[in-house]
Amino acid sequence: MSASRWPLAAIFALAVVLRGLPFWLHQWTPEHVTIVDSTRYLELAERLLAGYGFSLPHASGADVSELFDVPEVFRTPGYPLVLAAASWLPGSQLVWVLGLQVVAGILLVALGYWLVASWAGHRAGLAAALLLALDPAHVVYANLLMADILAAAAVGCGLATIELASRRKDAESRPEHRRTLLLLAAGACLTVATALRPVAALLWLPAAVFLKWRGVGLRAVAVFAAAALLFPLAWSARNAQRTEEWTLSTAFDVNLALVAAAKVEARHTGVTRAAGERAVLQRVAELQGVSVSESPGTADFHRVCFHHACREVGLETLRRAPRATAAEVFASAVELMFAGERRYLYQVLGRPLTGPGLGDVNRQLSDVVGTLSGQLSGAFALVVQAIVMAGVWVLAALGARVLWRQRRFDLLFLLVTSVFVVLAPSLVVASGRLRIPISLVIYALAGIGAARLWPSGISPEPSALHKNE
Repeated sequence: MSASRWPLAAIFALAVVLRGLPFWLHQWTPEHVTIVDSTRYLELAERLLAGYGFSLPHASGADVSELFDVPEVFRTPGYPLVLAAASWLPGSQLVWVLGLQVVAGILLVALGYWLVASWAGHRAGLAAALLLALDPAHVVYANLLMADILAAAAVGCGLATIELASRRKDAESRPEHRRTLLLLAAGACLTVATALRPVAALLWLPAAVFLKWRGVGLRAVAVFAAAALLFPLAWSARNAQRTEEWTLSTAFDVNLALVAAAKVEARHTGVTRAAGERAVLQRVAELQGVSVSESPGTADFHRVCFHHACREVGLETLRRAPRATAAEVFASAVELMFAGERRYLYQVLGRPLTGPGLGDVNRQLSDVVGTLSGQLSGAFALVVQAIVMAGVWVLAALGARVLWRQRRFDLLFLLVTSVFVVLAPSLVVASGRLRIPISLVIYALAGIGAARLWPSGISPEPSALHKNE
């Protein structure tokens, strides 16, 4: 093995070990690889297998036949379909799905290397691959029944195919129909990513602008956009037909009320997070002329939280308390950028933490410190991850500066805008997990920045792949 290849082989080996090791620690036991959202995904998969369609599971005490006819519009069907398909395979459904996610996580490392090496050279590719291999969130969610890693892999495949189709140096040697087919495949990758995680719905926009910037013909770009929009438009039409609400997912509006507005309500009135959520839900219920119990449960949530009412109450709550809103937006941005894994990290390692989670307390420094003070090992893990992520964002900013100085504005636009269109809507929830679908892009910028610290790692001029641009 040549001296230039062994570091890459070592990074891939590290990625395999880190993602595979939890397999032997959690032993595929459901309590170690599932969380609340996982349970809902599994329930939806069971409804699909039972022939009820993509519908809400029944709530206790209600007419089962009636509730089975209520369509699910909060989640998209991609991941439940993966779980349902795994049920048809021999052996354990958990082993098949988690194995697929581990493979997808390793594929992400490979894609990160190939893409960044194509854009900025071997050392930049190594840096991006190493950051992806070491990311605790990737290790954790490859070992949880959650859609994020598969969505990230679909985004990565889409970006890689876009890069293949848009290289100007190959334009003369590649038939136009082959480029169109590549862009059709790229759009299909993004539509699959959206089916898995709707936060990917807007990624086609910066990608389409990037393609035109690269000189790709309008017809090929239109084919790409049509493929990328296939699922979002079809699913929005399905939701409009079933619920008279044209929406891809109600998640943004519901989270705007029950997460973002609840946090603002709690900060503004000085109550607990749970009390803030209860107050917001009560206002949503009053707007719709229904009632909720003193301690709202799942049935109340699905009966009350039609997304238009949640949007109205959420926005009104934010407008009514501008100072608390500004403070929560800042806290959300910090959490979204720097938050690491603590509770779920220990869970997949077979050592679940006890006690309250950070999501159960107000985002005041004293409350956070008080919660972590009784869990010192978890607190240490969070601090280390926050410091590392701070370094990653500094390197990403440096990488953006490198691209700017090289006047590679097309690539800079693609990467920076892609991060923005995914993370900006995620501010309403603000979890470090929400970085995962776009993490390859973040680490691509960071890899370019890291390589800039070693002059031989990246040329001051555009790389050989782009000299004809």
